[in-house]
Amino acid sequence: MVPRMESSMAHGAQRPDAWRSVASIPEMSAGFGGAEPTLIAVTDLEGFVVSVNPTCTEVLGWSAEEMTAVTWWEFIHPDDQHRLVEIVEDLMPVGAKAGHEARVLRRDGSYRWIRANLRAAAARGQLYVAGRDATGDRPVEQVRVGSWELRADTATISVSESAAALLLIPGGAAVPLEALLGRIPGRDRYRVGRALRWSLRSREPLSEVFRILRPDGSTGRVRMCGRVTSDGATTSRGIRGIVRDLTSTGS
Repeated sequence: MVPRMESSMAHGAQRPDAWRSVASIPEMSAGFGGAEPTLIAVTDLEGFVVSVNPTCTEVLGWSAEEMTAVTWWEFIHPDDQHRLVEIVEDLMPVGAKAGHEARVLRRDGSYRWIRANLRAAAARGQLYVAGRDATGDRPVEQVRVGSWELRADTATISVSESAAALLLIPGGAAVPLEALLGRIPGRDRYRVGRALRWSLRSREPLSEVFRILRPDGSTGRVRMCGRVTSDGATTSRGIRGIVRDLTSTGS
């Protein structure tokens, strides 16, 4: 699981320009053969991305809003997650790791090998990451993934075209949440509906694995995760997140 550390920061605090301070730290640029790191990110100690530089969104394809909606764990290849968690835990409260490589998920469903330097600053409630694409001619793995956003005031959900293909609901324009729940069979439907309501009420992150009923009667499995968006300290506007296919992985 994602390591969670104690922090004095408010849950969900986001500082879009926080990455700029990382770029000025000399050791964050070490090990790239004299080249500057192109991907820079800052996470909080609960694992949520709070800031990414523009190149990070360009290389990975995710918008800054999509990247800050889930923990970094969701973007890491399953085979690389355990080792990366160990590294992050070893870094606390203050430490650095140079040249670690892991596969990071792009919005198009492909994984890119990213070589990165990591540095913890627990007192500031932050983990810094600076890296470059090191994929080269290595084989590129592909999964099915997409993004989604729920609006609490209208009880509607909008999904990307790739998420629409996974959830079997229309993409683009907002549709009633019931359109999604209607694709979820049996007890999974009740559980997902309850989880969405609880997340909006408690402002806790959402993470659910459930089945999707296909037109031919078979079922697929997806993992949907996300984070509450808000207009202020107490009002939940909705939930934004990503969804990925688990049907063929057995995860």
